[in-house]
Amino acid sequence: MIEVLPPAVNTDLGVVGLHTFGVPLNDFADAVFNELESGKENRLHATRNEFDEVTRQAWKASNVKVRIF
Repeated sequence: MIEVLPPAVNTDLGVVGLHTFGVPLNDFADAVFNELESGKENRLHATRNEFDEVTRQAWKASNVKVRIF
């Protein structure tokens, strides 16, 4: 089983120009396939605090305003 957890990726999902932060989509896809073709096994482990911090930074970079009613 292979699971790929992408970072923030610059895409046009939703609206063109909405998701402009992160790595360019083509660069990310090329890097993933190059690693898969190499046969190397890469494992990434993050602590809960590291995961929470990356998530916080991604939300901050997105400039999305969330309003809870």
